[in-house]
Amino acid sequence: MVCQNNKTEKSRNQISSTVRELQLWKECKSWIKCAAVKSDTVMLLVKWALNTGICADYVLMDIWFEADPRIGAILEEGLDVIGMVKHLNQCYSYQGRIYPLSELQKFVCFNGGEDDLGSLCAATKSGIPVKLVFMRDRSEKNKCLYLLSTDCSLSDRDIVNIYGKG
Repeated sequence: MVCQNNKTEKSRNQISSTVRELQLWKECKSWIKCAAVKSDTVMLLVKWALNTGICADYVLMDIWFEADPRIGAILEEGLDVIGMVKHLNQCYSYQGRIYPLSELQKFVCFNGGEDDLGSLCAATKSGIPVKLVFMRDRSEKNKCLYLLSTDCSLSDRDIVNIYGKG
């Protein structure tokens, strides 16, 4: 009769899992070295994560990675994007006209609560429908932070919460 200690078996499973994760990470790093530009790297990481069995609904992006071509490529993989948006050069289509973020802010009705959130649905230059969430800066009421979501069904608060957990 052979007796196995559950703790020993759990430890072996954890070690085995950790070794597999390290192998996958080494594989991923080798793919990244081959990528020429950051958009290639982003897509390699997304594809690598999906191929290794990681399940996700959203890809969270920082200001420097959120861009129209990357959003489209991620949508093609079946994932939505949530990301911080910089207001420098990005324009969106709203009610048949093109606006920069600073002008779109004028169309937003802020909820006036402690969140001070507002949003509107627009489209990127390439026509991707997005929800833009405007968060007032607590120290400077005239300034905003901007979040973008390709899942337009999410509430403003959900978009903020999902991005904040990333």
